[in-house]
Amino acid sequence: MAEDERKKEKPKQGGLRTMPFILGNEICDKFATAGFNANLVSYLTSQLHLPLVAASNTLSNFSGTSSLTTIIGALLADSYIGRFWTITVGSLIYQLRIGHRLTIPVFANVAGRNGEQQEKGRRDGAPGMLDRRGDG
Repeated sequence: MAEDERKKEKPKQGGLRTMPFILGNEICDKFATAGFNANLVSYLTSQLHLPLVAASNTLSNFSGTSSLTTIIGALLADSYIGRFWTITVGSLIYQLRIGHRLTIPVFANVAGRNGEQQEKGRRDGAPGMLDRRGDG
C-alpha cells in the first residue's frame, strides 16, 4: 500500500537544486541590462543627437515596456499557453531578434559599398542603377 502511494506522488521539482541556475541567470541578466542601458544612452546622445533628458526618457520608456511584456507573458503562460510553449516561443522570438540585429550591420556595410561603387560609376560617366533621371 505504501509503495502505491509513493508511485502516485509527483516528484518534487525546483527547490535548492535549481536555485543556483536561477540566481546565475538573474546575475547575468542584471549585468546585461546595465551594459545595455549605458550603451543605449551613449548611442542616443552621440549618434542620434538627442538631449540627455530625452535619451533618459526613452530609456525609461523602453525599460517600462520591457517589464510590462514579462508580466503579459506570465499571464499568458499561467492562463492559456503553458510554461513550455511560452518559453519556447519567447526563446525563438529572442533568437530571431538577435539574429536580425547581428545581420543588419553586415547588410548595411554591403549596401554602403554598393552605393559607393554606384556613386563612383556616376562620377566616371557610367550610368548607375539609382540614377534619378531614369535613364540608367
